[in-house]
Amino acid sequence: MNRLNLLHSRFAKDQNGTFAILFSFLLFVFCILLGLAIDGGRAILTHSEMAKALDSATLAATRALMTGNPSDTEVATLATNYFEKNIENHLGLGAKHDALDVIIDRVNKTVTIRVDARIRGTFAAIASEKFKKIKISLESQATYSVNDIELGLVLDTTGSMGWPSKSGKAKIDELKAAASQMFDILLPDGGAPGDTRIGIAPFAAAVNAGAFANAVSHGASKDDCLVERIGTDAHTDADPLPNNEQLEVIGKKKGNYSCPNGTVLPLTNDKDVLKAQINGLGANGSTAGHLGTAWGWYLVSPKWNDVWAGAGVAKAYGAKNNVKSIVVMTDGAYNTQYNGAQSSQQAVDLCKNAKAEGIVVYTIGFTTLPAEEVTLNACASIDPDTGKPAFYHADNGADLSAAFADIAAKLGQLRMSR
Repeated sequence: MNRLNLLHSRFAKDQNGTFAILFSFLLFVFCILLGLAIDGGRAILTHSEMAKALDSATLAATRALMTGNPSDTEVATLATNYFEKNIENHLGLGAKHDALDVIIDRVNKTVTIRVDARIRGTFAAIASEKFKKIKISLESQATYSVNDIELGLVLDTTGSMGWPSKSGKAKIDELKAAASQMFDILLPDGGAPGDTRIGIAPFAAAVNAGAFANAVSHGASKDDCLVERIGTDAHTDADPLPNNEQLEVIGKKKGNYSCPNGTVLPLTNDKDVLKAQINGLGANGSTAGHLGTAWGWYLVSPKWNDVWAGAGVAKAYGAKNNVKSIVVMTDGAYNTQYNGAQSSQQAVDLCKNAKAEGIVVYTIGFTTLPAEEVTLNACASIDPDTGKPAFYHADNGADLSAAFADIAAKLGQLRMSR
C-alpha cells in the first residue's frame, strides 16, 4: 500500500510539471497572437491614414494640372509636400515610407501615385523573421479629363443690389468681387486643360441686348432692351432671327419698365473682357428674373449661334465632354413682367425646359427671404452629391464668393479613378 501511495505521489508531481510546460507554451502562443493583433491593428490604422493622405495628394496634384501647366517635377513636389503634411503625426511607431512614385499621363489625363511603407513588428516579430517588417503598398489615381464648360452667368442688377448686405457693403460691389474670383478659378492665368467659356446676362426690369438687340427684335427695340417672348416660344430657346411675331418682342414702356446699362456678353474665354463687363454693372430697376433666366439659356444654346456668331457660338446639345450650365444670382422676388407673363412661373418653366436639354442650373439667393427662394429651388438642378436642389443662400460677400467657388469646383469636378 505504501508503495502505491509513493507511485501516486510521483505521478502527481510529474503531472504538475506537464501542466507548467503546457501553460508556458499556451502563454507563448497567446503572446504571439496578441502581438499579431497589435501589429495587425497598427498596420490597418497606418494603411487607412496613408490611403487618406495619398488620395488627398493625388487630388491636389490633379487639381494643379487642371488649373495650370506645371511641369512633372513641380507636380511631384506638390504631391509629396501634400502627402507629408497630411500624414504627419499619423504614422505609427516605427512606420516609414519610401518616396512617392508620381506618374502623370497627360494623354489620358490621369495622375497615379504609388507609395510603399514598412512597419516594424513588435511581439509578432518573436514568432517569425517575416513579421519584423510589415509591408504596405498603396496606389491612388485621379482623372482630370475636365469637360469643356459653357456657362451663362445670370446676374441681378436691380436697384436693391445697391443696398448693403449683412456685411454692410453694397451687394453690387460684393457681386463684382465674387464673380471676378470665379473667373480666376475657371480661367486661371496658366490656362486650363478644358475649353471654358463664360457669357454674362445682366438683368433688371429688362435685358439690354446691346449690339444684338436690333437683330433679335427685328428692329422693334428703340433702346436695345427687350422683355419676354410671347406665344409658343415663351419658354423655349427657339432661334429669334426668323421673322415670327411670336418670337422676341419688346414690352410696353410703362409701369416698372427701365433699361439697365449692363449689356449681354456672349460666351468668351477672355477673362479681362469678362471682368471689365462685370465691373461696369450698375444697380437700378426692378426684378424681371424670368428675363435673365431666358437670356442665360440663350447664351449656351446652339439654336442662337446665328445670333452670336464667331467665338460666342455654343456647341451642340449632347456634345461629348461638354457641360452647359446656367448660374442665376438674384437678391429678391421676381416682381416685374409684361405681356401677361408671371415672372416666377415663367422662370420655372424656362428652367425646366433648359434642364431637359441637359443644362445644369445653379441658383443663388443673395440676402433672399425663404418665400423668394421657392422659385430658385424649383429652378435649380438636383445636386447628385446631396440629392437636393443646387441652390445657395448668401448673406454677405464671403458667402457669395463661397457659392461661386463651389459651383466652379463642381463644374470642373475631379474624380478618383481608384
